[in-house]
Amino acid sequence: YIEQAKQMLSNVQENIFDHPTGFANWINLYLNFSHSYKEIVIIGKDAKKYLEEIQKYFIPNSVFVATEKEHLEITKNRLVEDKTSIHICKDYACQLPVFTIKEALENI
Repeated sequence: YIEQAKQMLSNVQENIFDHPTGFANWINLYLNFSHSYKEIVIIGKDAKKYLEEIQKYFIPNSVFVATEKEHLEITKNRLVEDKTSIHICKDYACQLPVFTIKEALENI
């Protein structure tokens, strides 16, 4: 399906540039192919608060996970005792954790 989507995008590419407002979904598809996805893992007692704050910013191609406990595979071994941490991951590799929204945005 990836190759088919790329071909379809190629077929409408010229029209996108001529009429961008009429091709918003195609532009979104183009964005998906031009930038890889990031997983943003927020874990700790203030995870929900951090999530609400970071989602105020436009961060395209991102998947968020926010939890207080390590109950998902992506959250395993990421809990820092008595702190809420943010882990920016890309292509199955995560950066060192940061502890503020500002630091996270700088690393994205």
